[in-house]
Amino acid sequence: MEGTEGSKQVRLTYGNAIYYVVKGFGLIFLFFAWKMWKYLFIGIKHAGIFIARFLKNFLILVHSSEKHKRVFCAITGTLGGIAAFLWLAPSAETLVAKVMVVIFGGLLGAAFGVIMRELSLRWLSLAAST
Repeated sequence: MEGTEGSKQVRLTYGNAIYYVVKGFGLIFLFFAWKMWKYLFIGIKHAGIFIARFLKNFLILVHSSEKHKRVFCAITGTLGGIAAFLWLAPSAETLVAKVMVVIFGGLLGAAFGVIMRELSLRWLSLAAST
């Protein structure tokens, strides 16, 4: 063949055609798989940034005003109740044990409240609203 120096001719048979079609589909699959992973990680990065900003602004909002004390109390109480339920409820079989889980959840919620208040005063540099 003239003008095709350095290239070789390949006979087109059914085996070669199937080989190149499968190889082409494999490359297409790898390309889209790479694209999906790339955009998945980009999405995770942006979601993480959004969640971090949301939590920071939410903590500042809850801890900065006298009006939001009820929200602060509800959040810490709920966190304590959830933690106590997930930690102790599976082992509570009697009524007394279940009552103790509820009491411990309240105490844990109060502890979370103290911890979050100290964090807001020291790390977020907010004034004490008592």
